[in-house]
Amino acid sequence: MKPSGGSVMKPLGKRVLIRVIECPREEVRGGIIVPEKANRSTYREGIVQAVGPDYDGSLALGSKVMLPPYDGIELKINNETLIVIDEDKIPATLE
Repeated sequence: MKPSGGSVMKPLGKRVLIRVIECPREEVRGGIIVPEKANRSTYREGIVQAVGPDYDGSLALGSKVMLPPYDGIELKINNETLIVIDEDKIPATLE
């Protein structure tokens, strides 16, 4: 992943860099729209972009994964939300 400035971002250790998939806002009966931040107790989804040099797990680049709502370091780069998270904090892959 390239942040602005041309340098390449690579996670260190056993960390994984994940691009968050923005889910559409939920609309409940009556037309009320629930913003994402009000519904952060649910898991988010993302795509693996890079893995650290000490990573020894089973995730491949491009894997779709579940993300816990409050774990990892959230970054905004080039209008995308990225999460840097320890590999053992990723609960599941999605197929």
